[in-house]
Amino acid sequence: IPDEKIDEIVSLYLETLSTPKDVWIQNIWKKYEVEYFIWDKKTNPLWNLNQFSFLEEVALFGDIGVYHMKP
Repeated sequence: IPDEKIDEIVSLYLETLSTPKDVWIQNIWKKYEVEYFIWDKKTNPLWNLNQFSFLEEVALFGDIGVYHMKP
């Protein structure tokens, strides 16, 4: 891998570290046009998507939550 690419990767990584988690996630999901997110609360109980103000739980089927990304 060329040194320039390694420097670019390190720079992106450091930028990610300085960005608050909720802002970083929201930006990535917007970039890839994610509108809905499915959370299996039984399999991944530690995710806690309720902490993100940009997500709205729109349906709940047992342990499966469906979240919509607010505009």
